[in-house]
Amino acid sequence: MYIHLNPGSPVPLYGQVVEQVRLALASGVLRPGDRLPGIRELAERAAVNPLTVVRAYNELIAEGVLEARQGLGTFVAQGARRMSQLQKEKVVQDWAEELVSRAVRLGLEKGQLLRIVGELFEEIEGEKTPDASGRR
Repeated sequence: MYIHLNPGSPVPLYGQVVEQVRLALASGVLRPGDRLPGIRELAERAAVNPLTVVRAYNELIAEGVLEARQGLGTFVAQGARRMSQLQKEKVVQDWAEELVSRAVRLGLEKGQLLRIVGELFEEIEGEKTPDASGRR
């Protein structure tokens, strides 16, 4: 599982971990029963304090998304569900409202924002597409 954290984001780092685990579950990258990286391992990969990962995992455990198995690690709970298309769209709608609001406050025009989003979308989509050798 790949976690990318943005220290400049207004969302606290533990919240970003929570959000990315939820998104991985929603997109099918994570499935019920999958083992998550250990706390130290994820903290090292994401370059954060291990307590950040503990806080995120504990929040997800309290929500029933994850379960801790003594001596085995942390796993996606069997009852964890993928988001419906409608739920996914609602999450993205909330993000888009925040993005548009900030862009308007900064004085960006619609065309400028759409160009930026389009370029980022293409860049990220390109990262997901394997090259001719099969690598990403």
